Amino acid sequence: MRSDAVELSVSEARDRFSDAVNRATFGGEITYITRGRGHRRAAAIVPAEFVEQYEAMLDAQDGRIASERLGDLEAGRTQAVPDDDLAAIEASFGVPPDAASFGRAPDGRAAHLDSIRRR
Repeated sequence: MRSDAVELSVSEARDRFSDAVNRATFGGEITYITRGRGHRRAAAIVPAEFVEQYEAMLDAQDGRIASERLGDLEAGRTQAVPDDDLAAIEASFGVPPDAASFGRAPDGRAAHLDSIRRR
């Protein structure tokens, strides 16, 4: 992978999109897409393997956190909160009723008190 990053404006990236994708695919190059007068980086075209590695890292981190939380539950260091009680706790923190809840289990039935306390 080359160390010098390429930056293209949105219109330049549109005109050179295929080239940027090929440079990412075959050369491992990152192309930053900029926008606005300040040419602030808004997006990037990167090799797919970078994103795959990033997603794998996040999955591993999520797995570690889930294992820690389950261990906390099993050891009695924390407790699960029924969904009905969670709504009241969230309301006390000013969380709107329709907001996605950090700490809510995938099935929507329980959350960890630790997650709520960290808000």
